[in-house]
Amino acid sequence: KLIDHDADVNIKDVDGNTALLHALIPFNAQEHFTFLYYFNPRESKVVKIMTTLINAGSNVNCQNNYGFSPLMLAS
Repeated sequence: KLIDHDADVNIKDVDGNTALLHALIPFNAQEHFTFLYYFNPRESKVVKIMTTLINAGSNVNCQNNYGFSPLMLAS
C-alpha cells in the first residue's frame, strides 16, 4: 500500500479533490442522495477505503476548489 510508505493522503488533484473526496463523489452524484443513504458496512468496499484514509490522517474538512469537503458530501 502507498499509505504504508507514508504517501500523502491529503494531496489534491487539479480540482482540489483528495482521495477521500474522490471516494465520496460517486455517491453524491446519484439522485442527490448522500453517502449515508448507501452506507452498509458489511457490503461496502468504499467504507473500508474511507476508513483507511481517515485513519491515515485524511482531512475530512479539506475543501476542494468548489468549496466541497468530504464531511459536507457525507452528510
